[in-house]
Amino acid sequence: MRRSWRSGALAAVAWLATACSGVPRVEQMRVADLASGTPHREPLALEVHPTLTQFDWIREPFSEAVRESLVASKLFSPVVESDDAAYRLDVVFWGIHPLPEDFYTKLDVTVLWSLSRVDTEQTVWQQLLPSSYTVAVGDAFQRGARFRLTLEGALRENIRQAFERMAGAKLTSPR
Repeated sequence: MRRSWRSGALAAVAWLATACSGVPRVEQMRVADLASGTPHREPLALEVHPTLTQFDWIREPFSEAVRESLVASKLFSPVVESDDAAYRLDVVFWGIHPLPEDFYTKLDVTVLWSLSRVDTEQTVWQQLLPSSYTVAVGDAFQRGARFRLTLEGALRENIRQAFERMAGAKLTSPR
């Protein structure tokens, strides 16, 4: 009986650590309900970059959320890993305000989105997009969860804004 109590306690601690972690979850940033407008039937390569090493921990989950959102939106077809693409989307995580150690219920993020043709390296669309998210009152009291929830919401809104604006861009076929 003593062993099962310890196992249960360890499982609860592991769950709590994950739930309160500040690392954003891909499924909470993904945008799946976006109408793509006019799809661009060209392959796209995606690169997500942090501006400073302090934000490198965001790159992997944010990159995966952008990739999954691109696939779901069918804005470009297909999303590829290599230089076989007609277009390249560079996404630069610009910053967070306030910083994670501050107390807040609202978080602002800024992301630079830049779409260029691979063959000419010409930028065909670029926007520096700010977005915000405010946590619900009940979520505001758990520091780790509060940061993660606001970051996920702000980045999800940023992806949505970028895709809506990119869908309206008039792109000429590079091939």
